[in-house]
Amino acid sequence: MNNPDDLVAIGIITRTHGNAGAVRMSPLFEPIERFEQLPSDEIILRLPRRLALDLGMQPASVPPPEGRADLIHATAHVEDYFFHQQHVILTLAEIPDMTNAEKLRAIEVLLTPADLWPLEPGEFYHWQWIGCAVLDDSTGEKIGEVLKIDAGSAHDFLRVQPAEGKAFLVPMVKQMVVSTDMNARTVRVAIPPGLTDL
Repeated sequence: MNNPDDLVAIGIITRTHGNAGAVRMSPLFEPIERFEQLPSDEIILRLPRRLALDLGMQPASVPPPEGRADLIHATAHVEDYFFHQQHVILTLAEIPDMTNAEKLRAIEVLLTPADLWPLEPGEFYHWQWIGCAVLDDSTGEKIGEVLKIDAGSAHDFLRVQPAEGKAFLVPMVKQMVVSTDMNARTVRVAIPPGLTDL
């Protein structure tokens, strides 16, 4: 969910829904009900500049990604939404009909970090882990950095990149991910011998 321009991707628009201009968003978060906790109706769409002009959408205050003058961040407002299977169906004030909604296929939906839903104590967003130093809990030695978090069926995995060699996975269970300090940007792990070779 992290982006170089400090926006967080929360979903991808995959298709229209019905014939009144609603769009279907595939969420990049779970559970899907988190969408109800967003503090604002404002979202940001990352669009080709030509499409934004065609739709008459206003640029957001966040600039486009560096080196991508062909893209624009445009502000949109959620008038209504509901859940359908594992998707969020959005009606946007700026998209009045299915003809315009069709043009939003494969468009990213983003938020500024300040506009994300609140978290419970001890919860973190995936993007906050990226770049954290991974320390051996018994020695304090740095063994790598978090590249990303991979989703799993029973639990997620930290993908860790050591200074040399290939990345490895650490199951995100209490026995292995011992503690986190987001202020210090560190994660302490206790991993069995040989895990880094898998």
